[in-house]
Parts: sequence; C-alpha cells; structure tokens
Amino acid sequence: MTQISPGSRLLLVGTASTLRQLSALVGELEPRVNSVHTLSSDCLSHLPQELAAVEPTCVLVSLPLVMDQQIAAATRVLDQAGASWRFLPTLADQLAGRTGPRGFQRE
Repeated sequence: MTQISPGSRLLLVGTASTLRQLSALVGELEPRVNSVHTLSSDCLSHLPQELAAVEPTCVLVSLPLVMDQQIAAATRVLDQAGASWRFLPTLADQLAGRTGPRGFQRE
C-alpha cells in the first residue's frame, strides 16, 4: 500500500467538478504532498503521457460511476503502467449510495 509522505506526487483524474473537490481536499492533507497534478476526464487519452511526465506516487481516480467504460479504460492503463492508484467515488455517487462500478475488482 502506498503511503502519502511529504515528498508525494499525486495525480488526480476526474471531471472538472470532481477535480475541484479533490484539489480542495488534498490541500487539507497532512502530511502535505509535494505536488498535485490533474487530468480531466476529457483528456484520458493522455494518461500514459501524464504518468511518464509526473511519475506520481499515487493516482486518485474520481469519475462518476455512469462513466464505467472510462473508469475501466483508465484503470487498465494504470495497471499496465504499474501505477499505484485508488478509486474514490464522487460525492454525488456516495450520497446516492453508489460506491463502486458494477463488477469493479481491484487485482
């Protein structure tokens, strides 16, 4: 399991709304992370290049569960790259009682 430490580099992947929410939350993390990078869901095709450029300690993926195909594609790229990642349901999905994509399995 990846531990967040003062030198950590995070890559946040989400919609414009979830990126705003995550960025605010990450700003409250202790210990503080070294850098935070974001990748909008409109740019998921750039994920391999972002991984190479940022070399993140951890990737947080927060996409609405209705975007299950994009979630699957992004997590497949992350797994193939050997990246440490976590899925964080959006606040709207959590409030609706939806916590993970149907059939979602982390290997």
